[in-house]
Amino acid sequence: MRDTQPYIYKITALFFIGFLLLAVALAVFSVRSAYNTHNFEDTFNEAHPLLNPAKALWGAVQYHLFKEGRDGVIIGDNGWLYTTEEFEYAPALYDARMQKIIGIDALLNAQNIDLIVALLPAKSRKHVSTYNDTIAAFKKHGIAAPSIPREDITFLKTDTHWSPEGAKATAEILAHNINLKNQTLFKTVKTGAEIFRGDLTRYIPGAPVDRYTETINTFETHNPNADLFGDQTFDITLVGTSYSADPRWHFEGFLKTALQTDILNVSDEGLGPFAVMENWLKSEAFKAHKPKLVVWEIPMRTLTMKDKAL
Repeated sequence: MRDTQPYIYKITALFFIGFLLLAVALAVFSVRSAYNTHNFEDTFNEAHPLLNPAKALWGAVQYHLFKEGRDGVIIGDNGWLYTTEEFEYAPALYDARMQKIIGIDALLNAQNIDLIVALLPAKSRKHVSTYNDTIAAFKKHGIAAPSIPREDITFLKTDTHWSPEGAKATAEILAHNINLKNQTLFKTVKTGAEIFRGDLTRYIPGAPVDRYTETINTFETHNPNADLFGDQTFDITLVGTSYSADPRWHFEGFLKTALQTDILNVSDEGLGPFAVMENWLKSEAFKAHKPKLVVWEIPMRTLTMKDKAL
């Protein structure tokens, strides 16, 4: 007797595709009807109640039948998710970004500001050799960039970012490469834990929630002597992406504790490392006070990915 299961899967998939196309067609019709109205968005949302359920159903088909998510995610084993950006490599863009880093290092050095690059390895281990070659290229050009071994850095299973423990390990590696003699007594303590679903779960709307839910630890950093110093300037500025800006990873606090000194964190989310650096260099804050050292956090994927905006 012939196995009919593959045919059932195909028929089911075609049914959901047809359902989704019908919902999209209804949505397009409603958009055309609402084009000249002031309540465009309300009309759009109200006129196609089938669209969101259809998208959710198709997400379930993608995940359960094909083990795939929406464009932007790669589904790994044991609940691990990866951004497709980590698997890209654009040689011309990589070279241009490297030249930009070299240029910014020269610009800072001309103003007696040292630079140390915190090049974060990729979660997927895809470009390990490229990472090592990049560290070697930095050293060749006289740019401080300690190697951060991938096996020492833990990442979140459902998110593009590292775990707080990964941030802590990176801070300690950087501290070993920064010569400071400070006794400001920063202390980081664990305050608890929270349930977490990462940014990559939005690409798998049909996947079981419990499979892609994890727990992350939370931390706080304190300096008991902070009130004794009053107003102060910062000798170290942290420039980076959401790895440094998002308080959930607590990289700023771990870096203060590892260095035993206060730092100014000008990192930002959603811009990429180059836009954040350029914005800071143009800012009034930079003009008013120039630090002695800049820690520039750069995820490896922002050097290799195809997005021209970075």
